[in-house]
Amino acid sequence: MYRSAWCTENKDQPDAEKDHRKVSRMLGAQWKLLSKAEQEPYRRMAEAEAREHALMYPGYKYKPTSRGKRSAKWAGRKAFRDTRADQEKCDRIVRELFIIKSPAIKPKIEASASPDLVSSPIPSQPPSADDELVYPADEFVPTEDIPYLDLDASEESKVHPVVTLLAFANILTSVSF
Repeated sequence: MYRSAWCTENKDQPDAEKDHRKVSRMLGAQWKLLSKAEQEPYRRMAEAEAREHALMYPGYKYKPTSRGKRSAKWAGRKAFRDTRADQEKCDRIVRELFIIKSPAIKPKIEASASPDLVSSPIPSQPPSADDELVYPADEFVPTEDIPYLDLDASEESKVHPVVTLLAFANILTSVSF
């Protein structure tokens, strides 16, 4: 009811937020700042609406359903992402609308938008394109010396990894460079 009342009051204002995701977020924050006494009229209206709905639809039971597949028009589109500017705009509107109407509530002191960055004590340099990876010559194994691994073999005929590793080590030690 609170959201509904706000939307009714502000629908004709040109600077009113039109994105209802942001409106819900903004009004949720504003609702939490209201006292119980300020929330009570909206709670009573909601209870009255619930009673009226129960009289109009006596056997009603909420049954959510999936929305199904989206049409081709909306299939490839993604939702607009909120940005820091959007969040700051919502916060500003909450402050202007709520704090001006309720001067008894004092706003909290806000932290700066961009905190000071602490520099690293040791400057690090990324590797350049000129740096080459160097491998020791004794680590090279010709492809023909690597044993074949049959993935379809039965359990009995499969090569045990430790045995294969030991055989591989023997090959390395027997090769002279």
